[in-house]
Amino acid sequence: LSARGGDGLAFQPGERPARPHAHSYYYPHGAGRQVDFNDRSGVLPRRAWVTWASGAIGLAGDVPSLARWGSELLGGRLLEPSSLQEMQDVHQGGFWSGYGLGLAKWGVDDHDMWGHTGDGLGTHTELWYVPKERVTVAVAWNDNDIDDDGGIFQALVRAAVGSG
Repeated sequence: LSARGGDGLAFQPGERPARPHAHSYYYPHGAGRQVDFNDRSGVLPRRAWVTWASGAIGLAGDVPSLARWGSELLGGRLLEPSSLQEMQDVHQGGFWSGYGLGLAKWGVDDHDMWGHTGDGLGTHTELWYVPKERVTVAVAWNDNDIDDDGGIFQALVRAAVGSG
């Protein structure tokens, strides 16, 4: 990962993300009474989740590294073109416009995007590449009460591509 912009990323549990670590917060007892979900094991958000879900939530690190690595991957600079095309061979259904091999297709306004989201208790991460503009947008937040369907990310994409 580090050779291609992902120097701040780690594949858990075998690797550890660099400090400082974000903490995941959720509200099982109502607003204003947050609970820190981290177990301080050095595995994010907590060891039990990463070992249970295997590779599905094994990538951890800082957002700038995620954006750089995503730009390299989805911009066609990491894989052979045929391999990236296989990832982009999507089938309809699911949460997005289509889903391929670990890669989703989605859009904001008239901007097609390739990427993925990641959710956990008290966390949300998005990584999307907008090929027409060659723009990568990555964002993460650590609070369960922030609405991931409330238009925050769409506004960020519009600002990044200059259509906001």
